[in-house]
Amino acid sequence: MPPLVLEHHQATFFTQNIATPTLSLVLPPPGSRFESTSQLAHCSDLLRRHLATTTSTATIATSLDPVQQTLIKPFAHDEEEQIHVFGLVRSVVKEFVVDALKSSVSISEVVLLGPSLDQETYRRLLNCLIAEFEGARLLDIALLQGLVLIVECAKPECLIADDLIKILAVLRTRLQSTHQQSTEYPYYLVLAISRLLDVMVEGKVEDLSRVEDHEPLSVLLMQLSDNSDLYLKHQATYALQGLLHIPNDETRRDFVLRQAGNITMGLLGVASVCKLEVGEFVEGFGQLYRVACELQEVGAKVSEGMRSLRASGQDILTSIRSGILSGGRQLWYSALREAQEHIRNGRLADFNRLVFEAPCYRDVEFQWGICQLLGEIAVDPLWDVLVRQHAVNFLAHLYRDDTVRNPDKDKDICAYILDLLRQIDDLPDSPVSTHARSQLQGLEMEGSAVKQNLYRDAMAGPFNPFPLKVHLCGPLSSPLLDRAQAVPEVVDRTLSKLRAMRLKESANALYIPPQAKPTSRS
Repeated sequence: MPPLVLEHHQATFFTQNIATPTLSLVLPPPGSRFESTSQLAHCSDLLRRHLATTTSTATIATSLDPVQQTLIKPFAHDEEEQIHVFGLVRSVVKEFVVDALKSSVSISEVVLLGPSLDQETYRRLLNCLIAEFEGARLLDIALLQGLVLIVECAKPECLIADDLIKILAVLRTRLQSTHQQSTEYPYYLVLAISRLLDVMVEGKVEDLSRVEDHEPLSVLLMQLSDNSDLYLKHQATYALQGLLHIPNDETRRDFVLRQAGNITMGLLGVASVCKLEVGEFVEGFGQLYRVACELQEVGAKVSEGMRSLRASGQDILTSIRSGILSGGRQLWYSALREAQEHIRNGRLADFNRLVFEAPCYRDVEFQWGICQLLGEIAVDPLWDVLVRQHAVNFLAHLYRDDTVRNPDKDKDICAYILDLLRQIDDLPDSPVSTHARSQLQGLEMEGSAVKQNLYRDAMAGPFNPFPLKVHLCGPLSSPLLDRAQAVPEVVDRTLSKLRAMRLKESANALYIPPQAKPTSRS
């Protein structure tokens, strides 16, 4: 009799698709000084999108809503102001490049300008970040995150496949040389590699060198995917899937010939024992042993897949479709990429539906990724408070509902959900943190005794030290912008603007002769 599989039911937390949350800032009047780099970045981005809508390359992504059109209108009709804004953006980047100390504040400041940079300025900034990262003897996490953010926000014409492959090699080299005793640095490096691989998958990068790029990174990620640290383990598993979704330069024919060649060379080496060439015999036997290990690994994956198949009650077709027996690309990676796209574009109702309708909905990696996305919504202040509270409710539902997970593997997911809720509860006092605290308290007596013990253990230990990804809001200060606006050219321009305004005011002034004034001081 086949094992009983519980039917899951679809719960609705996000009922409609909404507008993507954006940072709303008030722009200074034309000719005035920008108070922050966030202001400058917002103005530059709106200008770029406004100018794009007047060309044949206009898209939905570049279109402006009525509020944004009103905001940028004073700048859009003043060519001199446009030249000033884009020139100031380039000046801020220049200040960053020449600055000997790349502080976390200046990195977060210059990254804000990434989406609106022209090709030349963008590549100058990217080269600077890569050189700084490679030259740093110790891992600089702020520099690493800045490099990845600049890559993610690049316009298509600013990056080519070769750039991405070179950056991937830089990150892989640093990961190889990083000591694995502590999981902090490896986690941040694997996270950066994951996001870079996502960009490469989205950009349809192909022909990654199997020998130089694919295999060395694949080996590293496979090792880390067995790590005892849950966060590093799942991030490495996700990164490995991203790598597998990028075609390398080896054809199927080459793959077969390579494996056949390994076996042939092994046999030739063993055959040399007839000539009593002991060194070649040992080398050939080692070659055979390595091939046998590869075959054993494939066989182990198949056996594990079959056991999982029997435990879950899935049929063969579903198993093959989800990639259990393939040992390669998994369906859950593509499903998570689709979920990320839904959230990025505000399609929350579509995201809600995908969570319960995806064929891989019971896969532990899919569930982990969905929980991470919900946690990011809950902690991001740009989302509406009600949306963030719904994300908290969604997490609590996934904790309670065992029918949406593989019962044999739900321990990791339950522990992760509790960890996420604790992070949300730890936010500065707000309706969202209060709501998360209430949900946490309600989960204490949920489920079996095993689940209740898991709850007590999770609540007694420290929670995840790695922050969730949120929209950039900019640093509290803007030292690069202050220096850029202090150069003589900018100061002279500001004074000229003020002089012109005063002259305009004096031209419209009404002259009153002294005899008509009531007093001599009027």
